[in-house]
Amino acid sequence: GLAISIEAGALFVQSVRPLAIATGPWQVGLAGGLAAIVVREIVERRALWRRASRETQETRALLDRVFADSPSAIFVVDSDGVMRSASDAAARLVGRPDAASLIGRPARGAMPATLAGAFARGAPNSGTLWLDRPGAEPIALEYMRSTSKSAVRGRDVVCLVVNDVTDRALAERRIRAMALVDTATGLPNRNGFLERFEAARGASGRALLLVDLDGVKELNDRMGQAWVDGALRRVAEALRDLAGDGATVARIDGDEFAALGPAVAMSALPARFAAFLAEPIEVAGRRGLASASYGYVALDGAVAAESALRRATIALDAAKAGGRGGRRDYEPELEAAIEARDRLHRDLRRALDREEFELHYQGQASLADGTIVAAEALLRWRDPKRGLVQPGEFVAALEETGLIVQVGNWALRRACTDAAAWPRPIRVAVNVAAAQLAAGDYVARVAEALAASGLDPARLEIEITESALVHDDDALAVQFARLRATGVGLAIDDFGTGYSSLAYVKRFPVGKIKVDRAFVKDLPGDPESVAIVQAVSAIARALGLKVTAEGVETKEQADAVRLLGCDDAQGFLFARPLPAVAFAKSLAPVATPARGAA
Repeated sequence: GLAISIEAGALFVQSVRPLAIATGPWQVGLAGGLAAIVVREIVERRALWRRASRETQETRALLDRVFADSPSAIFVVDSDGVMRSASDAAARLVGRPDAASLIGRPARGAMPATLAGAFARGAPNSGTLWLDRPGAEPIALEYMRSTSKSAVRGRDVVCLVVNDVTDRALAERRIRAMALVDTATGLPNRNGFLERFEAARGASGRALLLVDLDGVKELNDRMGQAWVDGALRRVAEALRDLAGDGATVARIDGDEFAALGPAVAMSALPARFAAFLAEPIEVAGRRGLASASYGYVALDGAVAAESALRRATIALDAAKAGGRGGRRDYEPELEAAIEARDRLHRDLRRALDREEFELHYQGQASLADGTIVAAEALLRWRDPKRGLVQPGEFVAALEETGLIVQVGNWALRRACTDAAAWPRPIRVAVNVAAAQLAAGDYVARVAEALAASGLDPARLEIEITESALVHDDDALAVQFARLRATGVGLAIDDFGTGYSSLAYVKRFPVGKIKVDRAFVKDLPGDPESVAIVQAVSAIARALGLKVTAEGVETKEQADAVRLLGCDDAQGFLFARPLPAVAFAKSLAPVATPARGAA
């Protein structure tokens, strides 16, 4: 451009004036300067290229060194399955002398098939695999896989980075094994059992048996925890031996075991194990007897582990409901009964929230003149769908759910309030549940009910069933002594149906015993019933106690219990249970018409 400008300027001057300008020297000088610039640029660019090339070589050498010295085994394979690069650690991993011996070899021939499989199309991008080595222990390898385009050929290459994680994998395996084993017995625990169940899921002709040891708590109280632990180990060994090689035996819970195996063997196991338990279990020179209950379920191939356990548990619960040492096979009807029970539990919780419970009262009459001298508060449930429900249909469910404490305390407050408003100051008897006594604050609840209602303590009588006195301990004795100190009366209900009735009368400060209706219904014709009622009355008189006969429905029964020494009677002959309002009206004196009234 500069050369053209010089020539153009010379031509312009010549066209204006007759003057010729010599441009040659200018052009020569310009060409020389341009040549100097080009030469300098070439020299500088060559120097830059040499430096860049040197740096590239140094960087590549460094990367090659890092690649070669990497503690991770690195393999690079092209899309043809040929090894293109490898680290020294990779060569050592596959037993080659150096990385160069791997280059250019097919991957499947250069390394074990287990490892070569990680290069296959569709293989996971990461994972852990165990590599078997001739004459050595297997090792655990953790790998990461990546795919990229080759800069040279433009084809896919796969890079596999592999690390030896054997120590960590073995530690994890040990931890996992510990998590699946019951350390006390050496059997699989619940998780271990579920895993084994699922591993064999689909096999035909199998069955599951749940074995629950009865009375372990009593054994623990009597023999001690160390003895029970030893006994459980003996039980575990016996079950494993009796179940046979084809079965899996596990400890599911504290005193509950599961056996999974051929249906024939599992069906025969309860009888064989019962024969083992027939002999005392000896631990550290001390011997104790135990029994077991059994729940059995035949399995089809599709049932899952948790479903199988649930069915077996339902069967076991049904067996235990029938008493110790029983066996029950699973049936769909049992599950329907469980669903009905659960529905009842939900309805009872809702009933408490909606205040659907109410009290009815049944009078107790003096056998001397038939006068109503007391009344027992009887719990009822007025359900919107079921109507008026009797206690026999729901009290057991209240106890199962623990709602009996709340409902029992409500009944205590309600009875005191109702009795305080009766037109005649007769006594009111209120039943107390074992769970209320176990709560430890029942004396305080009684005091609160009396204070809130204003009822005279002498008019309140607490009826305790013998089942509530099973745990005959000092705590109950203290509670009863405190109740008696407030002026409240105590009575033992259903007397004679338990095993220690007389012991209860001696130990606890009761003032009345109620003879159970089972001994009254056959009077006066049954000599044994006559003897029992007469004996109870004689003992009561000797101890200064009152006696009330329950279930008196005929005049003959009333005459019999009166002649046999009972003081009062309760039954349909004298009064039927009445709602609170109706019972209060029944106590009001009958109005006498005024003289001269029409």
